[in-house]
Amino acid sequence: MATTLSEQLALEKPDRYTDEIWTPWANNADMLSRALAGYLAIAQGDANYTLRDISGARESRTLALKLTTTLTANREIKIDTTTAGLARGRIFIIWNASSANFKLTVKTTAGGSTGVDINSGFSRPVWHDGTNVYAFGPEISPITGLIGGPWPSWTPTWTNLTVGNGTVVAKYTQIGSTVFCRLSIVFGSTTSVSGSVSFSLPVNRAANAGTAGGTPQGLARLIDASPSATYEGSITNLSTSTSVIIVWDASSTYVKFALLSSTVPFTWATGDEIDAQFSYEAA
Repeated sequence: MATTLSEQLALEKPDRYTDEIWTPWANNADMLSRALAGYLAIAQGDANYTLRDISGARESRTLALKLTTTLTANREIKIDTTTAGLARGRIFIIWNASSANFKLTVKTTAGGSTGVDINSGFSRPVWHDGTNVYAFGPEISPITGLIGGPWPSWTPTWTNLTVGNGTVVAKYTQIGSTVFCRLSIVFGSTTSVSGSVSFSLPVNRAANAGTAGGTPQGLARLIDASPSATYEGSITNLSTSTSVIIVWDASSTYVKFALLSSTVPFTWATGDEIDAQFSYEAA
């Protein structure tokens, strides 16, 4: 009996000139069940893994997949897009249930450059167009229901600040078009400030009208370790890709801002800190 396959779910379409339709319809019921409500737990091992259209498992046809193993590094999960009917338009919910804090990056076997990261302990709905994989929802913990995984780090490019042996912690998260950041640097013996301090953003900011540096993004705190003193300041936009750190100057009738320098608001030394939290609209 001749059959063809539907494009999206690879369902069997029996030849209309034959009465032998029961096998295709039985297969179709199984395919629909997997695509609409299927669940599989897969122990992929401590390695990259490809989801295959394997008889009896049908990994690349199943809606919900739980990946379980003990990882020692970030790994890739690749969706098979070579089987007829599985080339595009597929939706998956993938749970990274690994017992170590490493990411799974979901891609296709077609080798597309765009993939989706899923942090350990979180699940995420994804879809692919036959080449690239895209997220269409946030990471969610299946256990606690919490939305969003750990904040990733970024490495700021500094202007007029030499990190040297200082310690920098820079993390952010993006929810829709809103980016939230936290940034801190503890000065080491070779950390120095030579002028107005600015840094690169993890995600470019949306352009807005007004003078450059006129829109505040959040708060900064500048801490002099010896003698112990704390100064308040702000994070202010400088361009769509950079922000500047300013300190509040109370020397006149009204509080105004001043740019940092090697001696403003104090002479920088080992143990001093710059801490900030801020947010902005992504481009």
